[in-house]
Amino acid sequence: MQEELKSFWETLALLFVVGAIVPIARALASAAPDNWRMVLGRAVLNGILSVSALVVLLWFSPPSLALVGVACALGTLGQSGVEHWARLFSEKRGWIKSSTDDAAQ
Repeated sequence: MQEELKSFWETLALLFVVGAIVPIARALASAAPDNWRMVLGRAVLNGILSVSALVVLLWFSPPSLALVGVACALGTLGQSGVEHWARLFSEKRGWIKSSTDDAAQ
């Protein structure tokens, strides 16, 4: 039982690290200038969403490297969705300018 619990925590740690590396690599590969807070925030958000996706997937199958990859992919998609929702919410509240306002000017 303790060996299974240790394996579970090792899998969660691996997934968080891999999920956090994805947005950092994406930021390094993009030409858009991001500040360090945005990159760090994306890394943490992606890591947490990847772990959440793995926990859901663990209900259906035992942990494996393929399952970690699927969870990372779902975490990345979730991160994009959360960013999009947060941008729409902030624009609706008037906290940030709408991206369509910039294109119209």
